[in-house]
Amino acid sequence: MTNKERGRYYTPANLARWITQRVLHVRQQTGDIHILEPSCGDGVFFRALTECGNQQDLRVEGVEIESEALRIAQNSYPSATLFNDDFLLWENPHEYDIIIGNPPYISKKTLLPAKQQSARTFISKPAWQIERSQIFGLLL
Repeated sequence: MTNKERGRYYTPANLARWITQRVLHVRQQTGDIHILEPSCGDGVFFRALTECGNQQDLRVEGVEIESEALRIAQNSYPSATLFNDDFLLWENPHEYDIIIGNPPYISKKTLLPAKQQSARTFISKPAWQIERSQIFGLLL
C-alpha cells in the first residue's frame, strides 16, 4: 500500500511550527498542559512543541498506527507517551487541553463506504476527549 493510499502526507515542519505557536499562544495557561496528537506520524508536531513550548509544562501523548513512524516520533519527543494503535479504535479515558495534528487524508474514491464513515469519525472523535473551552489545532 502506498503512502497516498494510507493517507500519509507528512506536514511540513514550518506549518507544524506555525500551528503549534498559535495554539500554545491562545492556550496561555500556567501549570501542566495535556496535549494529544492523534496521528503523530514521524513526530513533526512533537518537534514543533520542542521548539515552541516550555517542555516542563507539557504532558504529551500521541497515537500512531505505523510502528516505524512511531519509533521516529518517540525520538522526536522522548518524554511523550505514545500508543501504537489506530486512533479510531483507541480507547482512552483522558481529556486534553490541546489536540493538535494533521489527520490522515484519503480520497473518498479510494475508501470503501464503511471506511468513509471512519474518516469522518477521525475528525469528530477528538471532540469527545477535549475539555470544555480548550483548543483544536488540526490541519484539515
